[in-house]
Amino acid sequence: MVLKTKPIKYTATFTNPSVKINEFNSLEEPISDIIISNQTGQERYPSIITSGKNAIVAYEYTNNSNTNIYLKQSVDYGISWSDSLVLPQPEKYSGINTTSPNLYIAPGRNKAYGAYISPDKNAGIYGNFLIDDITSSNIQIFPQIVDWSKRPYESSPEDFFSFTNFHVPDIVNYDNSTTPWVIAIIGSTNYTDESGTGPCADSPMFSFNHLEDPENFVSIAWFPNIQHCNNLSIANEYGNEMIYGVCEIKNGSNQDLLFFKGNPALWTPEDAELINQTITSDSNLLHPKITVKGNNVYIVAESDAEGIVIYHSSNKGDSWSKINVTENILSPGSNPSFPNIVLEETDFFCTFVESGNLSLTKSNNSGVNWSSPIRINDVNNSVFSQYNYYDIANKDQIVWTDIREGNQDIYYQLSYVPSVDLKIVNFSFSKENPLFPFKNFITIIVKNLGDGYAENVLVNVSYECDDGNITTTKHTAIIARIDSYQTKTVTTNLFALKSPDMFKAFIDFAGITNITVTVDPNQEKGDTDYSNNALTKSIEYKDIFLRFWRFENLFKLLK
Repeated sequence: MVLKTKPIKYTATFTNPSVKINEFNSLEEPISDIIISNQTGQERYPSIITSGKNAIVAYEYTNNSNTNIYLKQSVDYGISWSDSLVLPQPEKYSGINTTSPNLYIAPGRNKAYGAYISPDKNAGIYGNFLIDDITSSNIQIFPQIVDWSKRPYESSPEDFFSFTNFHVPDIVNYDNSTTPWVIAIIGSTNYTDESGTGPCADSPMFSFNHLEDPENFVSIAWFPNIQHCNNLSIANEYGNEMIYGVCEIKNGSNQDLLFFKGNPALWTPEDAELINQTITSDSNLLHPKITVKGNNVYIVAESDAEGIVIYHSSNKGDSWSKINVTENILSPGSNPSFPNIVLEETDFFCTFVESGNLSLTKSNNSGVNWSSPIRINDVNNSVFSQYNYYDIANKDQIVWTDIREGNQDIYYQLSYVPSVDLKIVNFSFSKENPLFPFKNFITIIVKNLGDGYAENVLVNVSYECDDGNITTTKHTAIIARIDSYQTKTVTTNLFALKSPDMFKAFIDFAGITNITVTVDPNQEKGDTDYSNNALTKSIEYKDIFLRFWRFENLFKLLK
């Protein structure tokens, strides 16, 4: 079933949120237990997204009886964090509680999306927001709030229906120009259509821009035959409109897993299909997370008899095989819970909580073998265990809810910083203008040998004369961005072809012996090897001044 309603839209801008900046050459060992937020109240339910050096964390903060969602920004891989930014609400909903934030960013992009719920009005409210650019110091956020707590029937406006008990929202960046995001959420409703269909309890529901009028309406879709669910997770591959998901579903006294997939861009009030199947076990299956890569779907879950297990499908969910993650890496009697999984190239990384500690294990052979788990939190037994109370952006950036100080705080680990290694590969001279007999135009080739990236990189040129004086020209080049292992070519001038610069150059360059080109001369980009940042070439006056070299000694006398 698919319904629509009008959201309340508004805009918020956070200007210069006091972000500190640190530059790093490398990390010799992980930096754990970085405090993101430890105010006097309770901070929990963190969600993290990253793009290069940039990161945003959203979390809920309870102070006295009010709970709101806060955001923090980092521009240095999470070593330092901005002041907290409260997610505002429109005037009509001023003062409502907001909880359960979830963030999503597509790989290689700076635009991100978030979802949340409100427990007010019988939890019949959810919202979403666009973060236009997570790298900006002026973060613009475009939120909208959707209230389904009391809605009139279109056929009989004097009668009302409600959606209630929204919980565990998840969001993905959807590759569709009409609706660039899709929210999945567990909820209930008493809505009934003319045939008596519609009411449900704890069903997976999906929200997205209305496909025919996306500027004014938001849709909600659900499938009343699927009920009694909890703890939901969705995923998709950016560029693919198919949404994959998993949640717990009650089966008598047991909890099984429900796998589902569908394409919201094809859903209409008359026709909506959600392919689904139940994954069963002899034991309860709890707290699932899902990820997809090509035809492969991976669901990681907690089994109360087998520890942490992964269900893998190589055919988009048509059939499944099971992998046990913790069977051979934890001692008997261990009770790991709340797993998550990240795929990076050919490696699997699985996290879980056990005995109050957050651990990470790795497999480099598709889950056949797993490494001994590494504890993420430095202080033993300090991790608060609950679904969605920690999040993993990638194997190197993990955020969690910590209780070492007696209340709930947000902590973070950074285990690796991508390195930048800039090298001047070569440079050459040519005429800037064929009408002038000067080779004053310099072409410079720069390569980044590191696996990190650098932005706004300065390249300058200096020259040495036979009197020992070294001069840096006022003409420079800027590389806006150079990615890992990338080669960039930039150009600049030794001097300008105009008066008085050109005539001054006759004198300044007299007696020249060499030219040096340097990338990042002020050593601002955290380069791991500054020995290759400069390249020097021997050069003579006649190599630059093609016709005036005979007057070099005369110009030297004028210095």
